[in-house]
Amino acid sequence: MKKLIYLLMVLGLVFNTACNPMDEIYDELGSEKAVISGDAVYTLTDDDYADLKIPNGFTSVDEAKSVLPNFLASLYPVWGKDSSVLVEYKMADGASNLEEINAYANAEKYSLTMENYVARGSDVIGFYPDVKPSDFLNEFKI
Repeated sequence: MKKLIYLLMVLGLVFNTACNPMDEIYDELGSEKAVISGDAVYTLTDDDYADLKIPNGFTSVDEAKSVLPNFLASLYPVWGKDSSVLVEYKMADGASNLEEINAYANAEKYSLTMENYVARGSDVIGFYPDVKPSDFLNEFKI
């Protein structure tokens, strides 16, 4: 009987003082940081351009790609993985290719007529999607 009492006391101590193997798992689960993500559409304002020190808009797409990530990180500082922002921004002089704009900056205004299109072999007023207008317009002195 005495041995049975000692055995029960030992078993009671073992079960009362034994560690729970799940404690580490529960501790790790509680320490995870929640990832905040979101989707947005944002249009840059005149104040944003002033803050970025780009008064007339971006001069190239590469410039926008280099400047906008830091701007968006400051605008949405808590957003993490799986977040996306569609940004609308203006380009300087309204186009992404300034060299092409500068080439036509001194061009005269000219309106094409149906005769112009017919002389080129077209049967419509305008250009088909597979036709490059610049190939056609180079024949005119602009």
